[in-house]
This record gives sequence, structure tokens and C-alpha cells, in this order.
Amino acid sequence: MSTNQNGVSNSVNNPSLKKTNMAWPNIYFFSMVGPYVLIGFFILLSIFNTNIKGIFYVIGLIVVLFFSNIVNTMLPADTNITSKAMCSAFGFSSLLNDQLPFGIIVYTYTFIYLFIPMIQNFMMNFSLIFSLFMIIGADILIQFHSGCARFPAIIMSIISAIVIGMGWVILISNIMPSMLYSTDYISDKQVCSMPSEQKFKCKVYKNGELISTVAK
Repeated sequence: MSTNQNGVSNSVNNPSLKKTNMAWPNIYFFSMVGPYVLIGFFILLSIFNTNIKGIFYVIGLIVVLFFSNIVNTMLPADTNITSKAMCSAFGFSSLLNDQLPFGIIVYTYTFIYLFIPMIQNFMMNFSLIFSLFMIIGADILIQFHSGCARFPAIIMSIISAIVIGMGWVILISNIMPSMLYSTDYISDKQVCSMPSEQKFKCKVYKNGELISTVAK
């Protein structure tokens, strides 16, 4: 009996275990607030640049969340999801019914929202693409480790964000392409554009009389 008590006491007093237990809540916290920080970044970017691009980004995100909630109602209830307080923090669990992870939807939608204009303009920002991939992958691992989401819900979140996000970006690119982030993430702002075609009209005179007119 004393041996078991000593083992428990040693495990409680073990500094490495304390560090591990303290580290995970911090990771969970950053996972929860990360999507809100990202949304706030786009809003602040619009304020500083005095444009409404961030408004279109947020409207698209609302559309994605709306349709994701419809998709969520089609999924069977997952009774294996834990009822931890951190899983329902900030009130978005009621919007997505505790199944579709809010963070993964936001990160995936943001990736699509920035990636499609890169393809359209032939300007790839590989560091940004890699960073978003890492964030999405990390959030998926955190959702698994915390027990806040299961594999089917995560897959449906990614698919919903990609499909609906692509539809929104294509719609905006056809209506108001200037509202997309085409060159905002390019650090040196070196953007080349093709000049418009110019036409010239030449008049040929001889001895003061007009002989011919040539348009080029």
C-alpha cells in the first residue's frame, strides 16, 4: 500500500508531468482563440487599408457556417464526443451542434479564400500556403486529442469549407474581383500588368493635300 502511495506521490510531484499537463491547456486555448484572431486580423487589415475586403471575407465565412450547419444536421449524433467545457467555449458549439469543429472550418475557408486568387493571378505565396497547412493540421490533431471532434465531422468540415468557399470566391471574382486578396499578401508588391492595346491614326499629306489615312 505504501508503495502505491509513493508512486502516486512521485507522479504528482514529477516536474515533467506538471509541465506536460500545463502545456496542453495552453495549446487548447490557442486552438480555441486562433480562429477569432484570424477573423479579427482580416477585419483590422481592411480598417488599416481603408477597404471592405474583410467584410466580404466575413460574409463568405458566415455563408460557409450557415451551410455547414445544414450539413451538420444530416450527420448522425456522435455520443462519443466528450462534454468538456473547452469544447463548447466561446459559444460556437450551439451553432454547429457540438460536431463540426469551428476552427477547422475557419482555417480551411481562409486557405481556399486566399489560394484561389493565387491560382487565378499566377502568384503563389508558398510560405503562406505552408503556414495554413500547418495550422489546419495542428488543429485537427488538437481536436482529436481533446476529444472535441471525430474523424467524420472533421472531414465534413473540410469538405464543406472547400466547396462552399470555392463557390463564394468564384462568385466574388466574377462580380467584384477587386474585393479578393489578390496581391495583398505579396510583401514587395511587385505586380506586373499588361498594358492596354493602343491605336494610332496617321494622315499622309503631299503638297498640303491629304493623300491617305492609315490606322494602326
